[in-house]
Amino acid sequence: MAMDYTFIHPPTLDPVIKNHISSLYRTVDIGPESAQAWAAHFAEDAILKKSPNEIKGRENLEKSIAGSWAPLKSRKHIVYKVFPFGDEGGKQEVMLHGRSLNVYKDGTDGTFTWAARLRFKKVADDKVLVERYTIIVDPTPALEE
Repeated sequence: MAMDYTFIHPPTLDPVIKNHISSLYRTVDIGPESAQAWAAHFAEDAILKKSPNEIKGRENLEKSIAGSWAPLKSRKHIVYKVFPFGDEGGKQEVMLHGRSLNVYKDGTDGTFTWAARLRFKKVADDKVLVERYTIIVDPTPALEE
């Protein structure tokens, strides 16, 4: 079953970034076999920060996301809204609001809401890569949006 990865955004959001965001979350939700394809959304020297953890470099991001699947049977990211801002020297940023639904191999599940900041760098007219990704998690169960 195909999952929908659309979200609310203003018309000022660059379509290349819009498509990149959709692809980023669609890819990460496939499974551990998609770790390399997910990591390809990032610059070689990208930084991901989540809570106190900071992961540097595409190769380390790939290992981290593959490892994050160890306890999971499935995951689904829902992006509700994207708020674009900034455009300096080919770098654009967005804030996102979303929720993650995880089903664990032991049969339990978990839901949490999150906010994120993504900074992109344009590498071609029709291509961007994530340069920095900061995730702020609210671990309390999310209410229906």
